[in-house]
Amino acid sequence: MYKILRFLLLLIVTLPVTAQQHFVTVDWQILPPIHTLPEMVEEISLPADFRSYSYQVAIEFPEFEDVDVSTADSLQNAAVVLPDFPQAQTDVAISAHKGYLNVRFIPVVYRNGRYQKVNSFKLSLTTTPLAQARATLSTRVPSIQNSILSTGKFVKIKISDSGVYQLTHSDLRKMGFNSPEKVHIYGYGGFLLSNHFASHPYDDLPEVPVYRSANALLFYARGTLSWEWNTNVYRRIRNFYSNDAYYFVTESEEPALQFPLEESISASGAIELNTVDAYALYERDAYSWSKSGRELYDSYDYVNGNIQNYNFRLPGITSDDAKIVVTFSAKSMSNTSSFSVTK
Repeated sequence: MYKILRFLLLLIVTLPVTAQQHFVTVDWQILPPIHTLPEMVEEISLPADFRSYSYQVAIEFPEFEDVDVSTADSLQNAAVVLPDFPQAQTDVAISAHKGYLNVRFIPVVYRNGRYQKVNSFKLSLTTTPLAQARATLSTRVPSIQNSILSTGKFVKIKISDSGVYQLTHSDLRKMGFNSPEKVHIYGYGGFLLSNHFASHPYDDLPEVPVYRSANALLFYARGTLSWEWNTNVYRRIRNFYSNDAYYFVTESEEPALQFPLEESISASGAIELNTVDAYALYERDAYSWSKSGRELYDSYDYVNGNIQNYNFRLPGITSDDAKIVVTFSAKSMSNTSSFSVTK
């Protein structure tokens, strides 16, 4: 059985920024209501040689103010969990060959037992030349002399979705591997890798643990869609470089990596789970405002009050509350744009 959390509309407000260090005043008169947890996006213009640097962002000296009683009750009733300090996320975007650093965060926190909003803060941007960043990285990430792919025979296999996959002994023989006990599998899978190189434990393909049954190998593979918990809501992360994930199969005399064994626990110490969180996603990369970049949307035009219905099916869904996150873009030369979501 599955459960989805309470419906929540997440609005994105983009504020252009050009300075590397500056103070920002949050204008709550133009932002959506606090209980919707509006996400602010600071867009910082980068220099022409932006590819030569890595970027670190810090939110400093935030000024907090308690939210009003009605808003606090709404957040409390919805069991909204927030950090005690704004959590910034960054990504580099390219539009018309120019680089921009997008800094995203929700200007609402939970401090000292109270929900509070951020009224102002200082945004600091630190740039580091990649040569220096790589020198620092080399002291943290184990380096190898030769890639695992440099010798031996490898067969490249493609998968689309995350899950447990099976390679039968017959499959392996068709690939040219006659000793299933010597087979190894390597690959990162399809998850989008972090832009921060120091977060990668290897500078080569990692080995994937396998389970060996009587007639097959089983292994867990990652597709191109992952989910990340971020400030009381799960966010989808898509690999925008590929629609498929790849792994590499080979033979070696070295012992293959096995699934780790966990200690069993007594029945009295076990936690019984009858429901799990489930996700449903509607996403169509069909329209781009600038005909470039990574921000793509559905092609349906909501002009003049047009309405569109979206249906999600999750077998075994319970009656628990749910959340919905909507990313919406609009362009208007003279009128104010707005939209609403109903169930």
